[in-house]
Amino acid sequence: MNFLKRALLSIQRRKGKSIILFLVIFILGNLMAGAIAIQQATRGVETDIKTQLGANATVSFNEDRIQEWKSLEKIWTSKSQIQMSIKKLVS
Repeated sequence: MNFLKRALLSIQRRKGKSIILFLVIFILGNLMAGAIAIQQATRGVETDIKTQLGANATVSFNEDRIQEWKSLEKIWTSKSQIQMSIKKLVS
């Protein structure tokens, strides 16, 4: 027997089971299609809102903070030099 003929005969013999299976697959397919449509719609709205808001960001250096780090670096290097000279004296 042909594969398709056997499939059709099976569907005719088990009508209730076939209808339930078809409905489950149909409902799941519609749910997935709906979820994809909602996801695409929210992405579109998100990009529209971002372009309408026109959010801009500027990045700049904080000169005061840089000066603080430089002074801390000088203190740290002087402490490490003192520690090295102490180690030389001790050994």
